Amino acid sequence: MYLVSGGGGARPYYVERTPEDLYKSDLFPNYHFVKLTLEADRLHGAMYRVSNSEVESLALELKDDFEIPVKPR
Repeated sequence: MYLVSGGGGARPYYVERTPEDLYKSDLFPNYHFVKLTLEADRLHGAMYRVSNSEVESLALELKDDFEIPVKPR
C-alpha cells in the first residue's frame, strides 16, 4: 500500500480536481498532515488541514478520513 498526501515541504501549487478525485475540496493552499492508526483489523487514516495558515495560532480541521481492512498475520 502507498499513501501519497502532499508535496513533502515543497512550495504549494494549485491542483485542479477532477470528478474522479476522492478528495473534492479546491481550497488553496492545502497545508495538512495525515494521522495513521493501526488497529487489529483495520488501518484508519485521518487528514487534518490547517484552517488558518495566515495567523500565529494553529487551528486544524478534520477534512477527510478513510479505513482499510487489514488481514491478520
